[in-house]
Parts: sequence; C-alpha cells; structure tokens
Amino acid sequence: MPLTTPATLDADIDVMLDDLPDVPATLRALRADRPAVWARAFGEPALLLLSHALVNDAFRDKDTPGGRVLQPRRHRRSRQKPAMPLR
Repeated sequence: MPLTTPATLDADIDVMLDDLPDVPATLRALRADRPAVWARAFGEPALLLLSHALVNDAFRDKDTPGGRVLQPRRHRRSRQKPAMPLR
C-alpha cells in the first residue's frame, strides 16, 4: 500500500529545521491529540510516530517496504587489517 501525504498537515512545524524552544513540550502537545501526526521534516511532509507502540510496530513490520527499510542490518566484522599498526 503506497503512502500518500495529506493535502493539509496536522502540525505547522518542521521538526528538523525549526528552532523549537521546548522539544519535549512540543512532542507532548502533539501526542495529546493522537499517536501519529503529519508535519514537516527538512521541508518535506513527514509522518511522525509519537508512541512507542507505533515505532515498535514499524520496526517489526517486514511485509511493507518501509518496515524492511527500518530493519537493522547485521554487520559483518571486517577482516581487513589496519593500514597502520595500532599502539
């Protein structure tokens, strides 16, 4: 299911670029209305997940492209030797 952005956003803030005087209070006020809101991040519409349950579900959802993107990748240990000896 493709994600479509609404014509009007729920919050008139840019969570990444605006100088928010009190970030915890802003998030608390947004969370009081609903667990997720549409706002801006870096000037683009963004869905802000404001509850632990929604964030947790998003990370665990492997059936949608967004969920797969959020899955942490396991990194292999590099077998490459350092260029300079460590002291």
